[in-house]
Amino acid sequence: MIRSSKLIEELTTLQQQQEQLTGIFKIQSPHHRYWQLYFCLGKLVWADGGSHIYRSWHRYIALFCSEVNLDRINVRDTAESEHPHYHLLLVLLQRKIVKKEQIKAVIAQKIKDIIFDILQLEYKQPLQYTYQPQSSHFLLKAGFSISLCPDNFAAIVTQAQLAWYTWAGKGLAACSPNLAPSLKNAQKLRQELPPLIYHNMARLLNGQYSLHELALKMDMEVFELTCALMPYFFKGYLKLAEIPDLSPIVINSDDVLNSSLIF
Repeated sequence: MIRSSKLIEELTTLQQQQEQLTGIFKIQSPHHRYWQLYFCLGKLVWADGGSHIYRSWHRYIALFCSEVNLDRINVRDTAESEHPHYHLLLVLLQRKIVKKEQIKAVIAQKIKDIIFDILQLEYKQPLQYTYQPQSSHFLLKAGFSISLCPDNFAAIVTQAQLAWYTWAGKGLAACSPNLAPSLKNAQKLRQELPPLIYHNMARLLNGQYSLHELALKMDMEVFELTCALMPYFFKGYLKLAEIPDLSPIVINSDDVLNSSLIF
């Protein structure tokens, strides 16, 4: 049975403040995993934290901004810029490499995934929630733009909550989409599958890609992919393991533009 969510209760309370809501909502686990949600004048403008900050960033760019090659991007992570990925989105918009709708889609998906991850961890252990009020001047000076925030934060929360209920209801509560599958008992599996199917599984399920990343590679929803793989897991042909995050993007100060033009 899925318990009621303290996270949803906290977010509902915050949303009731509407245009007065300006500050940082912080979530932390007993093992020092943390997330932060940034609100400005009643809008959720950004979210960060989690275990795969750079892996998820590459995934969002590939999904919504496929014309961007992150291997050729150089943006400086300065002391005054605590949110380099957000500032990179501003740079891409100012250079007219991407459109505003693409950036809003990236932010919305990032928020949805973070809320899902928090709901899953909250199911396993108690989390600490704190809200730190800030002035709108503070958040706008930090580089955030209200014009780029998702149109309907409540809808994103609902989508994340439904995704978690669907995931957990299928018996996947203990299986994070951030885990990476790899083959075990490979020789026995080879004997049971057609050569082409086994070859594709051995090529992709090598422990280097998370379920999120594999779903993107295979043009599938992560829930659909995970459900398809679970029978192999229960038969002992697959194992799931945590994998490290990717390295940060290298940064160059000459490529950071004045983001104040966005507001």
